[in-house]
Amino acid sequence: MHNVQLKTTALDAFDLPIVITHAHVGTITASIPWRSLGSSPVVASVSDVYLVVQPRKCAVDDSKSRREREAKIKKNLLAKYEADQKLIDNPPEEKQPEKPQKSSEGFVSRIIETVTNNIQLHIKV
Repeated sequence: MHNVQLKTTALDAFDLPIVITHAHVGTITASIPWRSLGSSPVVASVSDVYLVVQPRKCAVDDSKSRREREAKIKKNLLAKYEADQKLIDNPPEEKQPEKPQKSSEGFVSRIIETVTNNIQLHIKV
């Protein structure tokens, strides 16, 4: 992929003290070893990353986008709170023996786990 525009809200989930005003990536490539997927790493390369950022306090921010960002933060906090309350109200019981999985489901889940554990990201400057 070439000249990929990034959303200006890409880093909002991290609640950083900066705001992206413009961003793009020059090239994104992926090398997938299909014949040895379970043993060789998947390599993703990113090059020519261009970010224009500014401190959050100085950012030109209209009230609508600020309210949307605050609502998203509040929604995430509420979801975390509800998950915590669910664990408090219903503590996990003794683990039941798992049902045997179909061999295809086990194989697919093992491959997915292996691939995600072997991903390598190269960022070229």
